[in-house]
Amino acid sequence: MTVRYFYDIPVYRLPKEQYYRERDKYTDSVLFPEYSPYSQALRENEAADPNCNLAIRDHLQRSYGGCWTFNEIIGYIRLHFLGSQIRGEYFAVQKKRIVRTRTKILEYRTWKLAPEVEMPYPYTSEGIYSAILEYLADCRKELHGRYVDTELFESIGDHVDWVALVKQQ
Repeated sequence: MTVRYFYDIPVYRLPKEQYYRERDKYTDSVLFPEYSPYSQALRENEAADPNCNLAIRDHLQRSYGGCWTFNEIIGYIRLHFLGSQIRGEYFAVQKKRIVRTRTKILEYRTWKLAPEVEMPYPYTSEGIYSAILEYLADCRKELHGRYVDTELFESIGDHVDWVALVKQQ
């Protein structure tokens, strides 16, 4: 049987909102250190002139890691069909502790991240798409603490002829 890959799902270190909260906390802690007697005066100065710290804020945000999109990816789930099953290989960084970083090498981790899901027979696009979403939900359980980004996949999922894609195997 031939393995037919059809989509790569990114896995992020943490959700977008949490990343930006942590980045903002870091930026504020550098601009307005708690131990400094001038912190309150610096906050008041920035409130009076919001542009006064733009350059340093930009620098701190870039040094923290930049924007969340793409920079916080720590792995990919490579979805494929194998006969009547949906499976996903997992590629991820090889580190014991995953922290924010701009240098990463993704490596093959496992041929099956979560137990395979059977596509309901007779095949329908809705049934296949539903089975894929079920598999991705199982992957989320396996990758607790990580953010499995299915937003783009879900935006096209209803518009794909899944039956034709499965038959191309």
